[in-house]
Amino acid sequence: MFKQKILARKYVLPAVIVALAGMPAYAHHSHEIFDNENVVTLSGTVSSFGWMYPHGELNLIVHAENGEEMPWMLEMGPPNQLERYGWTNRALQAGEEISVVIYPKRDGSNEGAVLAVEFPSGVLMVDEEYWDYVDKYRVRR
Repeated sequence: MFKQKILARKYVLPAVIVALAGMPAYAHHSHEIFDNENVVTLSGTVSSFGWMYPHGELNLIVHAENGEEMPWMLEMGPPNQLERYGWTNRALQAGEEISVVIYPKRDGSNEGAVLAVEFPSGVLMVDEEYWDYVDKYRVRR
């Protein structure tokens, strides 16, 4: 009985600690899922904007040329990073018309990583490291 307790402390407890420590890393993903060789510009209506960790989420309804509405789920940086570029948790409101410059997801789904958001007023919110891409691909009104 005594040996079993020692074995449990020696092997089981460290295994549980390692498993729990790895959970946050497992919950997040690499940016390799996005095609950073393919920059896409989308225009649509904000359906929701989530200010959360590990990253913000923008849900956009894009109106296709055939009139079909296509929902897109777009990943953004974490709130602390977004704040450095002027964002707040109220920067985007449902019903607002915007354009976004994104890296699309490699699997072809309607998902992507946001590089910049352009508002109808012409205000552009962008992470400065992506400025060259954004300036080239953004919508000109």
